Amino acid sequence: MPALIGDRLVLQALHRSGGGAVAVSEEQMSFDMQTLHAREGIDATEEGGATLGALRILLERGDRFDGPVVLFNTGSALKYGLRAA
Repeated sequence: MPALIGDRLVLQALHRSGGGAVAVSEEQMSFDMQTLHAREGIDATEEGGATLGALRILLERGDRFDGPVVLFNTGSALKYGLRAA
């Protein structure tokens, strides 16, 4: 799996904004990568799948959002030699 290029910048932004992070399993990332492809036609990376997995976790624990929720997929599965089924 590719390393996050701006890992320190992401952690700094989380700290400064009072934001948080959610851990998503490798299996969930892969499942949600496939889900994004099958349901939305998005050729997401596993990292993109992690955003959907994290949203699922937040909703399951009862988090609610006042505004829109945006999931970022910053690459293509093809770039990493992955194929969505």
